[in-house]
Order: sequence, then structure tokens, then C-alpha cells
Amino acid sequence: TEAIKHACGESIKEIHTKVSSRKNGIRKDGDEQYYKDNLLYRLERHNLSTLSELVAQLHNLPRTLIYGDFSPKNLGFQSGRLRICDLDTVHRGNAIFDMGFFLGHLLIHDLEID
Repeated sequence: TEAIKHACGESIKEIHTKVSSRKNGIRKDGDEQYYKDNLLYRLERHNLSTLSELVAQLHNLPRTLIYGDFSPKNLGFQSGRLRICDLDTVHRGNAIFDMGFFLGHLLIHDLEID
């Protein structure tokens, strides 16, 4: 429902706000290699010029601690609050990536196939 989608978006925003002051990654190299690999796996592997341009732009944006895999399989609600699981993809990346990844999943799940 729309209320759940809105609550998810607000919860993601709250998570990003709470961790925005963290300047270091969680991996030994500050998450740099994981960040590059994640963008390559999620976006550039499709070999589309538009996605390659997006990846180049993301590299220039500020980074903060992000979840990296906001998708329905990793989300749940309990007492009206978003709960996340599977923290393997947490890294220092772009908050806009987290929100875009989540919105992409919502759009795919909302498609009606006739």
C-alpha cells in the first residue's frame, strides 16, 4: 500500500540522517573497493552508456554509510517501523543510490503484466 511505501521512504531517510556523520567505512580500505564493485555489479555490468554516466556522477557525490540493498526481500515492518536484515551490503556509498535502488524495486513490484 501507499502508506507502507511512504513509511519505508521515511525510515530510509531516518537511517541516512542518523549515520550521516560517519566518515569512515566499515572495511579496511574505507569501503572504496566494495563501493566500486557494488556500482559495477548493480549498474555498469549492463554496459549501457546512460548507466555508465550515472556511475561516473555517483563517484563525485558525497558518501555516507548506506545499506546498499533496500529491496523487499530484506525489509519488514514491526510496530510500524521498518526493520532491515542482511547487513552484508552496508558500506560507505551514496544515499541517493539507496533510495533509487528501493524505488526501482517498488516500481518493478508494482508493474501489472497483462
